This record gives sequence, structure tokens and C-alpha cells, in this order.
Amino acid sequence: MSVPEHSDRNAKVSGPRSVPAQMPRNGEFDFSLGVWEADVLSRERPLSDGRWNKFHGSVIIRPFWEGAANLEEFVLVGDTGRRQGLSLRIYQSLQRQWNIYQSTSGSGVLSAPMRGIFAESEGAFVGQTRVEGRNCLARLTYSDISPESHRVAQEVSSDGGSRWFLNWEARLNKRDSPMPAQDTEPDSSERKPDFDFHFGTWTTHVARKLEPLDPGGDWVDYEGSSEVTSVWGRTASLFELKVSGPAGEIQGAGLRLFNPSSGQWSLNWANRRAGEIVPPAMFGDFRDGEGVFFSQETYDGRAIFSRNRFFEVTPASCRFDQSFSTDRGKTWITNWKMQFARRL
Repeated sequence: MSVPEHSDRNAKVSGPRSVPAQMPRNGEFDFSLGVWEADVLSRERPLSDGRWNKFHGSVIIRPFWEGAANLEEFVLVGDTGRRQGLSLRIYQSLQRQWNIYQSTSGSGVLSAPMRGIFAESEGAFVGQTRVEGRNCLARLTYSDISPESHRVAQEVSSDGGSRWFLNWEARLNKRDSPMPAQDTEPDSSERKPDFDFHFGTWTTHVARKLEPLDPGGDWVDYEGSSEVTSVWGRTASLFELKVSGPAGEIQGAGLRLFNPSSGQWSLNWANRRAGEIVPPAMFGDFRDGEGVFFSQETYDGRAIFSRNRFFEVTPASCRFDQSFSTDRGKTWITNWKMQFARRL
């Protein structure tokens, strides 16, 4: 879904509940934070014993939400060219598990999550993926963990788990500094500067309608800050929001990814309380200085359209709103507003 690029879609009471955030057990992904040099083996056709390709590159992993989430960016160069991707890891405190989402700069969309936990110093996560045109089960493992190195591997199965095939594996070694710039800078053809205006730190005012589908409903205000940082050398961005108001605190993150083939952005929103991406993603683009993004979703059991807008953009300020439509886009009811003022 979409709030601040989405909010809690089914919260019909006075805003999101204020729930103490539960920290991940034992700082489970803390071992992975920082800068790494990676050697990767990737199989072209893992289900049919295809050839192995070798890659070498850089991995940078940074935390947010006080360690309850982190973002991994990697750039690899090897036998079949250059690969650029990311992993977004979010701790889901109620289920006491992690959700791991992945994307590449060529796709511009997030995968379905891999879900799992750490046990006995090894992380094990399961999900689904598509390999060689077939839907497959997938399992992801983090092993051989030490302060200076670790291993990550993905296996896939197309027969319900009877047989597993190694799809790729990565060996990571700690670095004191990033790889040389020429190895990590994005291709200029992948750059789309639409969201460049939003990089930086902002004083942020949020107004939220208590009943999103009520045209004359009451609003509640929140005050706080937000920060937008570069991903993939400014070809994508991470939006972090933290505001407080009468209904409690909202802490969320939006990952914005550009698809160079379609020319569209996808906006993906997660709130810390839920601990996962709230589907569906919003899709759209910028025209004449205004960004407009749409999705079709369900609110309170009703099929609706959802729209996000960025407008009145200046170097020092901008505005955002979210609206719902119950009549197939003929009319829109605004239920969420944000005003940004740049912090110097």
C-alpha cells in the first residue's frame, strides 16, 4: 500500500497505536554492517547444471530503526558484466522473525520476502522465486559468521524440497573503506533525477485523517523529521520518517526504485510496528515537476484506488499527499498530508 508513501491502511481509530519497538534478539544482523569485499559464484541455470559465473565487488550495509532494519547495496563485476542490487531486511517483532526483500537496478521492483530467523549462529530464511521460467521454493542462509567474514547462499527447489540446487553463493570479507569509485559508480543511463530534490534532512509536519474515506472527517497532526539518502549512487533512495502526535509515534521507511525499461518508479513503504513492506507498491513518474503514483488495493474490505503526489517542489520545501478513490478514480478523498521544510 502507500502511506507516507503509506500509513497503516486499516487503522480506523485515532492513528497508529504507540507500541514499544522490540529489538531483534542479540543484534542478529549486526555482524553484517559495514563495508565488505565480495566474491560471488552464480549459476546461469541452476536446475539444469548450467555454467558458473564469477563476480567480484563491493557490499555496503547500513542500519536504520536502531538496528531493527538495514539496507544492503552491492555492485558486482564479472563474467557476464555488471550487477547492481540490494537487500532490505526488516525485523518483525510480533513474529520474532526477519523479512528480507531483494531487488536489482534493472527491475525496479522488490521481490516477495524471504522470512526466517537466526538459530545457533546461522540465519535461515525461506520463500519463493522464479528460476528458468519455473516457480521454485528458495532458502537463503547466512553462515560461517565471524567479525571479518561470512558466507551467504541461496538454494532453489522446483519439486517441493526433494532436491535443492545451489543458485548462488557469496563470500564476504571485511574492508576498512569502500571499493574504488570506478568499480561502484552507476552507469549514467540508469540515473533518473526525479527524486534528487528530496535528498537531505527535513522538518516534517504530517496531517492524517482519522477516517480516510470520510470527506469531512477529523484530522490529527504529527511533528518530527525525515531524511532521504542515496541508494545505488543516487539511482534510488531511502526515505526515513519519524514523527509524533496525539495518537503516538509513526516510524516508517520508503524505498524508491526506478525501472529504466518502463521509466517508472515504484514506492515501497514499511512501518516499524508492522515490520514488513505494506503491499502493494505504488507505480508512477514525474511530469512537469510533479510526481504522481497509483495502486489498486483494499481498504476496510472495499476495493479502492490509491494515489500519492509530490508537488510544489522547491529547493527548500515540498508537499506530499495521499488520496483514496472509491469510484474508479472519478473523485479523490485526501487522507494524508506531509509538508517538508529543509534543515540547513
